[in-house]
Amino acid sequence: PQDRAKNFGDAGECTIDVTCPMGTGWKSEISSVCMISFSSDIYDGFCSGALLNNTFIPKKSIILTANHCSCGHSAFSSTILFNYQMVSCGSSTTSLSSEFWLYGAQILVNDGIDCSTSEPTSSDYLVFELNEAFASADALKLKGIGYSGWETSESIATSSSSTYISISHPSGDVKKIAKSIVNGAISDDPY
Repeated sequence: PQDRAKNFGDAGECTIDVTCPMGTGWKSEISSVCMISFSSDIYDGFCSGALLNNTFIPKKSIILTANHCSCGHSAFSSTILFNYQMVSCGSSTTSLSSEFWLYGAQILVNDGIDCSTSEPTSSDYLVFELNEAFASADALKLKGIGYSGWETSESIATSSSSTYISISHPSGDVKKIAKSIVNGAISDDPY
């Protein structure tokens, strides 16, 4: 895995440690967010992803991230890290004892960017399944890792005044949360 120390503290000021009060009420979603490390001859970098809830029995360990993260990479050589966050709000110590590393995955579906030109083609998504046998739902639950879900109601997505929450590893930093309140029309522009 890459040296995370060089990315520690790189997140913008608009993001706050998930262990601070803004993270209250988002525990399940926070626990589902992971950092994905990709490395190749072309690009080294980090992206955020989320472990998705699904209806498979037994539950599959499926991650959603952005397809542009995989340009020049093989998902099989990715490293996935859960629970990389501060121990408490305002702390300078990460939760090393509860971090959980997984290696490799199989791409299930992706779309969204022409990696040769970096031009968007449509939505920018990548869905992959973790390879590890110990990435079972029970094993992940024992590590305090949860699943994210989604809302299918259009009224939420098109509301004229909405609050949006983002939980991520901005710039490869520890897990952060941000809140945005949008008043007015929602743009159809995907960027």
